[in-house]
Amino acid sequence: AGRVGAAHDVGVARLRADGQLDTAYANQGRLSFDLGGQENLLDLQVDAQQRAWLLVARSGGATLVRLTPAGAFDAGFGDGGKLALANDIAVLGFALDGQGRILLGGVHYGQVHYEMAVRRLRADGSIDGNFGSQGLTLVSPDLRANVQKLAVLADGRILAVGNSSGGASIANIGRMTVARLLDDGHLDTSYGTGGVRVIDFAGEERSISYPDTRIALGADGKLTIARSVIEPVAAIRLARLLPDGQPDAGFAPDGKRTALQGSYYLQTLARVFATPTRLLVAGVYNQNSQRTFYATAWRDGDSIFRGGPL
Repeated sequence: AGRVGAAHDVGVARLRADGQLDTAYANQGRLSFDLGGQENLLDLQVDAQQRAWLLVARSGGATLVRLTPAGAFDAGFGDGGKLALANDIAVLGFALDGQGRILLGGVHYGQVHYEMAVRRLRADGSIDGNFGSQGLTLVSPDLRANVQKLAVLADGRILAVGNSSGGASIANIGRMTVARLLDDGHLDTSYGTGGVRVIDFAGEERSISYPDTRIALGADGKLTIARSVIEPVAAIRLARLLPDGQPDAGFAPDGKRTALQGSYYLQTLARVFATPTRLLVAGVYNQNSQRTFYATAWRDGDSIFRGGPL
């Protein structure tokens, strides 16, 4: 899924296992739609019922879209498959928990602080008043902070991952920041330091894109965070935390590792994947006005990154 056309609509395609278009899905394997204005697809997830969920940012707010397994708008959700989200927070990411509830992560723009925001909705899209304070939890690890990615643990606790900054007003400047919440939305103070872990590589680094943070939660409970930065150096930053929020020294000293430093100035990070023995990071870099896909892999046990253009 992604942007399609000059109008920046949203496009979705489904492929069969052999890589060919699944012509039984939507319109011969493809679906495109316009929510009004220019859209930016922030996230795509598929639930256990094979329904696709898309978080779409557009002027005036964000919309959560649910598609049926056949690729049609799901009339049983929101307004004909589209749920316009309240704009008191800027939503950047979402997750589904084991009870079918919807978690939204983003930013609450307060008068002094920009706070990490997590909201929980019931399966029907209504606000869950049993979560946090009337459905919303705000965390202020620094002057400005955001939530870009959410992960739900098996016991219902929630990892909220983003950036935080001590004063920068630009959204793509900051340090990797993680907060863990209990199932009721309150901070889990057993995690990190008082429920929060801030990971500092070189101060408040700047990325080329926003949202700019990617995560992978391993079956062992370890959390890998990846971010592409361009200042003070161009690099892919990677950090891995143990289940209690402490740095994973088995991954690298202080749990932090850098890849592709100084290789390409204009590089973006698409995804990070974790398996029991491998970590794969993939994205795009621009060089001489050409776009090239790259992938970088790390194998537990030998500490060597292997990477290059694809």
